[in-house]
Amino acid sequence: MAIHSWLNGQIDYRISKDDRALHFGDGLFETFYITSQGIRLFDLHLYRLKNSLARLKLSIDMSVIQKDIQLALDEVAASNKPHNWRLKYVISRGQSQSAYAYNDKITVNRLMILQTFERDVERLQTLGVNVRLCQWRLSQQPALAGIKHLNRLDQVMGRNEWQDEAVFEGLMADQQGRLIEGTMSNLFAVDSTGQLITPPLQHCGVAGVMRSAILNKFCVTANIACQEAYLPELASLSELFISNALIGIVPIVQCEQYRFDIGPVTQQLQNQLHNLK
Repeated sequence: MAIHSWLNGQIDYRISKDDRALHFGDGLFETFYITSQGIRLFDLHLYRLKNSLARLKLSIDMSVIQKDIQLALDEVAASNKPHNWRLKYVISRGQSQSAYAYNDKITVNRLMILQTFERDVERLQTLGVNVRLCQWRLSQQPALAGIKHLNRLDQVMGRNEWQDEAVFEGLMADQQGRLIEGTMSNLFAVDSTGQLITPPLQHCGVAGVMRSAILNKFCVTANIACQEAYLPELASLSELFISNALIGIVPIVQCEQYRFDIGPVTQQLQNQLHNLK
């Protein structure tokens, strides 16, 4: 697996012991999926990134971010390898003493990690996956809901509830027991009436770029209505799928004792995604 990394645009780097990302998880990140045609859904990534920076009061010019990302794209082009790539872009508030307060004049740190992405996504999308229900519940903080911030302890604890390789993902509920998302994905379902629904994210959860593409692009093009609503009982659902920027749209064929078909709504949305390539 080829891996390249940069800090503030420089290849050789060391993270400071005073970086606030290490002490407090004070920052955010994006994960980009790079193909031979560039970064998939790049416009949605930039929109979310700009919004998240503003909400966390992190100051950085978007042109700096785009210059950083171009370094990664140049590396991909120079590699001349027929791979897809995963680019993780981390923005830390910067360096300060180990106290919660920070000086507004500190400079953010930008860490990029580029590596080949070798997961067989086509197989996942075609055959579907098995998932389970996590016991760990998501913390609720409306002021942080939707942001892909660096505080991922809920997801870490949820993901480490199982080691069975046959289980691809775990579904996480909020404090009221309502399913919200996977440990690394957003969640969609088709209910008994044929309505496509996805849980609202006003109190917790990550607003994924693939989720946004499904809601605002794919559903519109395919003339599929989608409502933000909490899911009913799993037994009443006809289709269930997860999504994220790397794996795209992946059907769930089994969750605990419940089995699901890879139905027409999921397939239509997958076709919309494939049309991007």
